[in-house]
Amino acid sequence: MVFTKQYGFRFSSAAYTELAPRTPVLAIDFSADEVGVWGGESRTTLRATRAGTVHAVMASWEVYAGEADALCMATHPDATLGNFPRDMQWGQGLQLIEDTSVDGAKPVPFVVQEGELLTLVTRYSVDGVTLQFELLRGAF
Repeated sequence: MVFTKQYGFRFSSAAYTELAPRTPVLAIDFSADEVGVWGGESRTTLRATRAGTVHAVMASWEVYAGEADALCMATHPDATLGNFPRDMQWGQGLQLIEDTSVDGAKPVPFVVQEGELLTLVTRYSVDGVTLQFELLRGAF
C-alpha cells in the first residue's frame, strides 16, 4: 500500500467511483487493546454495488474521541476535501489491484459485476506499520 501523497496527488480532488461500500477491516480501542491485536491476516466479505474495473483498494481511517464518539477525525476523501494539511500529513492509502485468478500474463484488470461477492484479504506486518490488500472473487 502506498499513500496518495507519495504518488503526488490528493485523492479527495480526483474523480473516482466507489464499487463497494466503505467497510472497516480493523477496529482498535487505543485505551484497551494491546500491540498485536491486528494479527497476521483478516478477510472481509464485500458485495460490489456497481459494475466496473477495480483499479485499487483505498484505505482511510477514522478516530473518535471519548466514549460518546462526539468528535471524529478521519482521512476519507470526503472528510479531507477542504483539509489540505490532513491530506498532506496522512491522506489515503492505495493498493493497486489485479485479478490473480486469471492464468497467463499479468497484470489482468479486476472487473466486477454489480452484486458480485468479493473477499478483501488484509495482511498486516508483524509491527503493524504496513498493510497489504488482495481482492478475491467469492466469499471465503
